[in-house]
Amino acid sequence: MVWSGRAESDYLEALNENGKEGWEFVEFIPKVLQPKGVKGQEILLKRELPEY
Repeated sequence: MVWSGRAESDYLEALNENGKEGWEFVEFIPKVLQPKGVKGQEILLKRELPEY
């Protein structure tokens, strides 16, 4: 699969579910770089932790 700049529906579903818990999307990170492109991706999310 070639990255088209649009996330597949399973990525969007995961992002929306995590967003409900306060997580914010940062970026997609390629798991494995190959001569013909990227194979697999990780999603990087962030959120603030409550102070104790």
